[in-house]
Amino acid sequence: MEHKPFLKKRELIALIVIVAIFVAVGLFIILHEISLAVDTTIDGIQYRINDPGYEERVKIRISGIYKESLFQDSTFKGKIQISNYDFTQSYTASIVFNGDFSYVTYYNYGEKNSDHMKKTGIVDTPITLGQICTSKSFKQVLMTVFEENVDGSGSGWDSGSGIIICAPATTRAEAVKLAEKLSKGSSILNDYVKNWN
Repeated sequence: MEHKPFLKKRELIALIVIVAIFVAVGLFIILHEISLAVDTTIDGIQYRINDPGYEERVKIRISGIYKESLFQDSTFKGKIQISNYDFTQSYTASIVFNGDFSYVTYYNYGEKNSDHMKKTGIVDTPITLGQICTSKSFKQVLMTVFEENVDGSGSGWDSGSGIIICAPATTRAEAVKLAEKLSKGSSILNDYVKNWN
C-alpha cells in the first residue's frame, strides 16, 4: 500500500510562505516604532493648589518627536518651552511615558554659558521640572512643578500646595477642570490629589 504525503510539495511551500509572511508581519508590528512630529503652542494657567490668589498665564511651545511602540515606553524628545521658566527656552526636554511616573526632564547639551552652568559649573546636569500628563498630540497638558524642599534636601511636589500648569486654559477654573480630567491618566495623581483647586 502506497502512503500519500499529508501535504503535497506545492502545498508545503505555500504553507511555509504564509507562515513566513505572518512571522515577518508580527515582527514588524512588535518592533516597529511610530514617530510623530509635534509642533504646537498653547496658552495655559499656572496656579498653586489651595491658594486662590496665585494664578499666572503661561505660553507653552512644544516641538519635537513623540515615539510610540507596542512593547516599549513611549518617549518625547525636543523643546517644551514654558514662558516663565527661562531654562526651558534653551534646554532639551526628554520624557519617558511609563504610566504613573512620566517626568519632564531637561538637559543642557553643551550650552556652556547657561544660567545653570554659571550657577553650578556643570554643563549637562538634568533638571526635572515635574510630572506630566498629556494627550499624545500634546494639545492638552498637565504638569506638576517641583519646588525646592524647605530643608534643602532636593525638590518635590506637594499635593496640598503644589504648583500646577494646565493648558489650554484661560482661567483657573478651566485649569482645575482640565487637571481633574488629565490626572485620571495617572493613578498616583488621581489617588494622591483630593482637591485640584
